[in-house]
Amino acid sequence: MAPAPHLFIASLGNPGAQYALTRHSAGHILLSALASHLGIDFSHSISGHPAARTTVLLPPPKSPHKQRRPKSPPDGSTPPPSPPPPAVEDRVEWTLFPSPAYMNDSGPAVLKAYKSHLRSSSPSDRPTRLIVLYDSLDHQPAALVLRNPANGLSAKGHNGIKSLLAACGADRDLRGLEWGRIGVGIGRGGGEKGSREAGDVSRWVLGRMRGEEVERLRGEVGRLRGLLEGIR
Repeated sequence: MAPAPHLFIASLGNPGAQYALTRHSAGHILLSALASHLGIDFSHSISGHPAARTTVLLPPPKSPHKQRRPKSPPDGSTPPPSPPPPAVEDRVEWTLFPSPAYMNDSGPAVLKAYKSHLRSSSPSDRPTRLIVLYDSLDHQPAALVLRNPANGLSAKGHNGIKSLLAACGADRDLRGLEWGRIGVGIGRGGGEKGSREAGDVSRWVLGRMRGEEVERLRGEVGRLRGLLEGIR
């Protein structure tokens, strides 16, 4: 199995207090919850904007080792199975970066920070994978859906993902970049299927989350961590 990569985890949303708890900023809300869960704050700076960093000790992967029984001794007794190889601890660096740009222009800001981070990082024997958190109308509230790798997948109308795809295509250094994305479900509101009318969608994503919505989303931070720890 390939070693786990370092992660540069960027969230998409809109800047400013007026947008902080809107559904379009669900990625920012969950990234902030992850920082609190990890016991870190946004005291670092990347490209002049706040970021958080920490070292994460990953749980050992499930061993594919199959226990084998040695040959039976002459007396016919059953020997104990051979023990599995000892688990090896794996430490990786996680960097958390909330995009400072408005959603529709978030691609260049995220890639600028990602490249700056790569230039300033110490040499490593493993890559640093870009992972993007964004709000998803196509999933139920607080659902988390990982797509890894995500390059080559449709943006499904999400302007932040469109911006990131366009920025990757325009950057010669990052064309073909293998990155992942985690859709943070916000639903569509307005019944079981929800509305797809542009005006209704805009009001929904820019609408302020209710208190119980925010708490439910923050409560998924453990599941988010599990998804991130499993990335290879």
